[in-house]
Amino acid sequence: MAGSFAKQQVKTIVESHPGLTKKQIAAAIKQFIIYDDNESQRLDKIECAHAMVVLGLDWEADKFDAVFSRYDKNGDGTLDLHEYLGMIETGTTSKDTNVFFKKVESKACTVM
Repeated sequence: MAGSFAKQQVKTIVESHPGLTKKQIAAAIKQFIIYDDNESQRLDKIECAHAMVVLGLDWEADKFDAVFSRYDKNGDGTLDLHEYLGMIETGTTSKDTNVFFKKVESKACTVM
């Protein structure tokens, strides 16, 4: 099931992130799949950093490392979709989140 997510996975993810709309989650899932270069259903630091920069969150390295580490719950150096959405939902300022979703939605329209 590389490069996609089962309907039940998505339902669980939507229920687990009440701070995000279904539209935001759908757009973030599309972006997650795009930047998951090795189709592991996980973003390593490089994949995640690339996604953040392209989507307008050009954080300093120290800030990115701190936020990434905080949401890498199992410490494996990668973020699964749930961890990634958690980082977007609560690990960013509201200004960052607005920038992120504005870019995600415009890129989802042009990329997909």
